[in-house]
Amino acid sequence: MRLLIVAMILAFMTGGQAQAREVWPTPENPVTLVRVVKSQRILELWRGNERVRTYLISLGRNPVGPKQREGDSRTPEGRYFLDFRKSDSVAYKAFHVSYPTPEQRAAA
Repeated sequence: MRLLIVAMILAFMTGGQAQAREVWPTPENPVTLVRVVKSQRILELWRGNERVRTYLISLGRNPVGPKQREGDSRTPEGRYFLDFRKSDSVAYKAFHVSYPTPEQRAAA
C-alpha cells in the first residue's frame, strides 16, 4: 500500500491573520502540520510529534496519482501552506492550498 504524505504547515499571511482573528481566534496550541494520506482517505492534524485529530476526507473524482494539470480531478502531492479559509467553497471548512509551487508552475 502506497502511503502518500501531503504535508502542510499552517501559516497565514499578515492580512489573513487579521481576518482570521476577527472570526476565528488563533488557538493557544495551534496545529503545526496537516498530513493527508491519500490511500486511506484520511487527514491528520499534528502538534509537534503528537497526532491530535484524524478525519475521513473526500478527494477528487480521480485521486490516484499526482496532479498534473488543471481539471484532472487529482489531489496535489507535496508540501504546501494553507493560506486562508475559503468562504466561497461548497465544501464545509475548506482552505486554500498554496498550489502549485513555483517549481510546479515552471514545469507546466
